[in-house]
Amino acid sequence: VEDGVESAWDTMLYNENEVRRIARVAFESARKRHKLVTNVDKANVLESSRLWRKVFKALTEEYPDIAVDYM
Repeated sequence: VEDGVESAWDTMLYNENEVRRIARVAFESARKRHKLVTNVDKANVLESSRLWRKVFKALTEEYPDIAVDYM
């Protein structure tokens, strides 16, 4: 709070290797549970979310046994 006014600032930096690593963990976890993984992003406004969606979507081909959902 500055001068009685709230504000927020978000910055994110991801590279495709980071996203791929994290997404693989999600897919592998899904294999052990409900066979479903959901990608939640704000691809309509965040460039980093567009990267997440692109990398995530490419990985779905390696996990045909896992159902995929986008939110």
